[in-house]
Amino acid sequence: MLQNYRNQEPVTCSTNVFDLLYFQGHDLTNLPSAQEKGTPEKNPPVFPEIRFSDHVAKEGVSFFNVVKAKGLEGIIAKHSQSTYRIGRGACGG
Repeated sequence: MLQNYRNQEPVTCSTNVFDLLYFQGHDLTNLPSAQEKGTPEKNPPVFPEIRFSDHVAKEGVSFFNVVKAKGLEGIIAKHSQSTYRIGRGACGG
């Protein structure tokens, strides 16, 4: 829909955020993924169009199978103790 937005009626868009890199003046890139995921629940984003993706622990394979069965785009998977590294396919340490 976004690719042809000029030829269509107005649409409402939202953004799903997988990693929260900076929040309320704090750099979060060095926090473990599990800790960074806990931040928005304490301080929800101001914009309703921005949705922070939930963290699914211990049920990743089942979650992936449901996503695949429903024909959804995919999932982001990473170790809960990894930190953020810039770039696609960058492995956290």
